[in-house]
Amino acid sequence: MYVIGVTNNKGGGTKTTIANNLTIYFRENGLKVLLIDFDPQANTSSLYNPTIDNSTYDLLNGVPIEECIENDLIKADESVALLEQMVTQGGYEFRLKKALKKVENKYDICIIDLPPLFGVALRNTLLSCDGIIIPAEAAEFASQGIDQTLNYIHDMNEAYSINVNVLGVVLSKAKMRSNEQKAMRLKIENIIAGRTRIFTTMISESDKIPECQRRKVSLFQTYPSEKVTIQTESFCKEVLLAINSEFKLNDIHKQINNALTKNFEAVTEWVNLTSVKDIISMQEEHYNKTYNFDVYTFVNTFEDTFRSKMILFFIAAYKGEITCKSYFTKVFNSRYYHECDNEKFLEYCFTQRA
Repeated sequence: MYVIGVTNNKGGGTKTTIANNLTIYFRENGLKVLLIDFDPQANTSSLYNPTIDNSTYDLLNGVPIEECIENDLIKADESVALLEQMVTQGGYEFRLKKALKKVENKYDICIIDLPPLFGVALRNTLLSCDGIIIPAEAAEFASQGIDQTLNYIHDMNEAYSINVNVLGVVLSKAKMRSNEQKAMRLKIENIIAGRTRIFTTMISESDKIPECQRRKVSLFQTYPSEKVTIQTESFCKEVLLAINSEFKLNDIHKQINNALTKNFEAVTEWVNLTSVKDIISMQEEHYNKTYNFDVYTFVNTFEDTFRSKMILFFIAAYKGEITCKSYFTKVFNSRYYHECDNEKFLEYCFTQRA
């Protein structure tokens, strides 16, 4: 389960709209999504007509998460405002993480709608989530909330030795002309200074969004050809792409560990390559027969999954210090026994340690 927090220290940044439309889009595209509302105003929760008593306040106060979920929603209500009283309780900031562990195999994605507050809810979310999205109105003073939020996330990453990724800033309620939009983007890019990115899609102001929220219907199904719908869908696709990129990198690191610990069956199952000739030709094509490359730079820099799979074989064979014959039989699961070719290939790949 990939956990996304939607937050901005400045109010009015369309957090509820972004969280809700992401949830709807993902669900309409076949993903199982858990939506969590931590905002005492409960605007997100009101869209789903919850009947259950337990809220996110009860969740962080020890009520089992299974008893807090209704229709894949954990609601907020006025009691959530009392969460700040928890700061005197030891380990309060890890309660959400512990709770989500119990349902992580039931959902593909969890989306958390947060209040404009650096408090208990955000701290629990940052210690539980994989990525953060910062919604901001395309307005003059948007940059202040973005800067403060980025600074807080940076401080949390350092204080707790975590690595929460800010997926990006999404600008919405845009009602300015194109040249003004460009100036606004440039100003925000200067503020974030490489700490994250601005999503390519800017979402226009439209009365169709509050209308759909009021009617409790899907924007995508109700107004599929509206400009704001096309923009919102484009943004949701950008988020999915960012998530997929993170999943791929995490999977690569997992398989690197499998290779280093000689878990070759897991590596070969993931790689799904059987031809030694393919491996050699890829090496020649992409490295021009040079021997020097750094594995960790490689997997973090290149997005081509095929090449990333190739490099894992190099790690498995060289770091595992296994023989040429064992390399091809156990790692490749192959009958390739030409010792001379094996020797040349290993020398070719492993002249310098990875």
